[in-house]
Amino acid sequence: MYLASHGARTPFLAVLALRRPRVLLVVLAPALALVAAARLAGSVLDPATAIGLLALAAAPGALALAPRAGALGGRRDTAGAFSLGTVIVWLVLVVTGATGGSAVLPGIQAFALAAGVAAGLPKVRDAVLGPIGWIGDIALVVLLAAAVVGASSVSFGVALTALVLAAGVLALGIAVAFGAAKIARRDVPSAAIGSGTRDAGVAVAMAVSSGAAATAVPLAYAGLVAAGAVALVVRRRARDRAADLAASDQLGKPR
Repeated sequence: MYLASHGARTPFLAVLALRRPRVLLVVLAPALALVAAARLAGSVLDPATAIGLLALAAAPGALALAPRAGALGGRRDTAGAFSLGTVIVWLVLVVTGATGGSAVLPGIQAFALAAGVAAGLPKVRDAVLGPIGWIGDIALVVLLAAAVVGASSVSFGVALTALVLAAGVLALGIAVAFGAAKIARRDVPSAAIGSGTRDAGVAVAMAVSSGAAATAVPLAYAGLVAAGAVALVVRRRARDRAADLAASDQLGKPR
């Protein structure tokens, strides 16, 4: 349900943007950096944690963030194009044998089917875009909540390691996306949102078959991303209110 809802919301015209080398740089650089780092770190981690880390690194960009890019300081169309690029990279990784890829094959099929229907019936898609978005958000919450219940038995040490690794994935992904966007002269906030983040819901689905410890890293990542997004929205709204107050004060001053 989660992937189907986002497939229906995917702007297929954004595929055209992926033909540009500068867009591909922003999409591929974070993906390659994260997968390489996950494989290196996995050699010194316990197998379950290593699987969770690799599943997170191989996941697409955070699908729930791209439609909200405007509130986070980016552009919805640009972030959507980058996000779609990460979905394609993820599909390639799944086809080539990414850890837990077989677990999400039904979701991939649902994503592709919903995207095809939405592309063929754009007016119908636009009319129900709001409910589709809510369905996707609810499905994500249910998926993560079920994983939290299953991971409640992990030790404090595993949870702390997962938090550190999740913070590293978030920092590395955003940093590489930032650098790639600067080099390619693309919108930096949109790059950070669309290609610098990773989708915790997809990562949980890929890692869950390896046990509760494997889902700890994606779950910690989900918490960090949610907290960061809320903080960013609150900060932007406070700044906008301050700017509006300053503008009204200027208008009210006698000349």
